[in-house]
Amino acid sequence: MTFVHAADLHLGASFCGLITSSDVIGSQLVEAVSESYRRIIDICTTRSVDFLILAGDSFNRDEIPYRVQRIFFDGLLRLKDAGIEVYLAMGNHDPMTSWGRRLMLLPDNVHVFDSRNATYYLYRKEGAPLVGLAGRSYETSRESGDLTDGLTRTELVQQVGETPFTIGVLHTGMADVNYAPCTKETLEAADFDYWALGHLHKREIFPEIPAVMPGSPQGLDINENSEHGCYVVTLEEQRRPQVRFVKTDVIAWERPSVHVTGTEAPNELLDLLVTCGEDLLKKHGTSVCVRFRLMGRSSLYNLLKDEQDVRDLCDRVAERCSVGGLWLRVDDIESMVAPKLDYAVLEREGLFPGVVLEQARNMAGDTETVESLIMERFSKHGIARCCEDIDCATTVEVARDLCLDRLMGEEGA
Repeated sequence: MTFVHAADLHLGASFCGLITSSDVIGSQLVEAVSESYRRIIDICTTRSVDFLILAGDSFNRDEIPYRVQRIFFDGLLRLKDAGIEVYLAMGNHDPMTSWGRRLMLLPDNVHVFDSRNATYYLYRKEGAPLVGLAGRSYETSRESGDLTDGLTRTELVQQVGETPFTIGVLHTGMADVNYAPCTKETLEAADFDYWALGHLHKREIFPEIPAVMPGSPQGLDINENSEHGCYVVTLEEQRRPQVRFVKTDVIAWERPSVHVTGTEAPNELLDLLVTCGEDLLKKHGTSVCVRFRLMGRSSLYNLLKDEQDVRDLCDRVAERCSVGGLWLRVDDIESMVAPKLDYAVLEREGLFPGVVLEQARNMAGDTETVESLIMERFSKHGIARCCEDIDCATTVEVARDLCLDRLMGEEGA
């Protein structure tokens, strides 16, 4: 049997702080979260899965515009027409107390896990018992207690009888004490064939349990810069769950580090960032919001400290990358670039920088002393093996430049 496991739809959420003069981009930004949900419904119907599990935070907050609610209910009705059941748990963003009349409007193919006690459901296929599901919802936005009580195979069998497969459903922060905390050991001891979890926006698989956190179908900000989607899960007797990730995000977020050492002209930097942006568009096959983090040394240090120059650079990169129906929006450029050092000038000036340069030259030719010094320092922390095959010349160069940066009061590379 096959089902789709999704969580953290966050319908009604918006991308705060993103401003654009483009109607096309603006429309995609507004609709991205809802469109990712529609894609989940499409996956369910085109693959004719047995059911859909939504493991919490379907809505982003209590007050949701009617238009967004309609999108959610339309998706459920599409599944009903296709003969697909839905198993729904509530999370911290959409606890049971926030649903109100919406609970009464759910179509009869939707089965809600209660918030006061563990809830048990039996899924039948062609009249035969196939899957037992046990789950529990949030009552309020803060559930600091463990909600796993009653969520075990033993309890499930007592309630619905023996079934070929068993599934647990829970929205949990795992070790986070603020959000229905639980442990991996507790989940594993429940002895389910599969745990359908929600809450974390980055997907994660715990094969030893087995449990899956699918992440959110659409990243909501620059820090959610992994691929987003849902899982198509197949359960077979005597086999571990087969899980397949399917992308549903409309807009990808990226925060790449770009090394600019050796890049000295503004046009060279522009070309470098455009190449990186084009690679990101190819990688995702969707539009991308990106925040570049620049590293290294360059004479462009001062340009990258000028707010207007940076904004102009963002716009030029976006303009050159946005072609063929996809667009790239450069949210910002974070510069960790250090100024280019003129070692000859520093040496002629003498003083402390001159002393550092002289010591670095001496150390560069004394590999034995460098290796011994590094080994001594690392051994104090029990990580001496990290010193194996270390490049002493490069290590001395990095240490030299860090010392010079600090001496001159500049930002480190």
